[in-house]
Amino acid sequence: NVALVYDHNGELDRALRYYEESLRMETDEGEKTTSLGNIALILNQKGDKKKAIAKLEEAVAINRRLGNHHSLGQHLLNLGSLRRQDAALDGALLNLEEGLVFVRQVGYKAWEASGQEGLARLREARGELPQARTAWAQSAKLYRGVGNVEKARGAETQGDRLASGSGCEEFRIVSKHSIARSIAETSLKKSPKDAASWLCLAKSHHNEHNYAEAIKEF
Repeated sequence: NVALVYDHNGELDRALRYYEESLRMETDEGEKTTSLGNIALILNQKGDKKKAIAKLEEAVAINRRLGNHHSLGQHLLNLGSLRRQDAALDGALLNLEEGLVFVRQVGYKAWEASGQEGLARLREARGELPQARTAWAQSAKLYRGVGNVEKARGAETQGDRLASGSGCEEFRIVSKHSIARSIAETSLKKSPKDAASWLCLAKSHHNEHNYAEAIKEF
């Protein structure tokens, strides 16, 4: 496939041109969704998320009409990921949860692992930390189940950071103080003497001018 070669070589404009030509020539509706998915991925790499989302929406609509649950699940997960990156968090949640239903139905564990990872990132973005930790743990378990140890360790690390002083600091420095404090408090329930968590908690209260609480924690 010429488009695939250009895509792998990073020649995105040429790859896009060939994928679009393939889409125009394709008569099989199912195969069209593959081209639409590839076009969406390239458009996203080129920074055009709106057009990428539109192409994935086309692919989802075709797969839904055809009853092709395998591709439908994958495209919904990709659509949810793009919507999360585009800050459309409610739509992203709907896409990810529905996508996970379909990949579970077809037994595609690798995609389920990836979907749980996407869901974990979304839960973080929504400030839903307990749900995020659960999703990271599920993602890690699934990745281990399919033999992807590196991704499993990465998911475990991400989950652990949501109950650590360093995780608290990550959110504090971008002024997400309620999330930062929630992480520190979770960390301190497990490790009451964790200095990094106490320090981050104090800094967060200080940043929000709650000096009395900050002094207690310092």
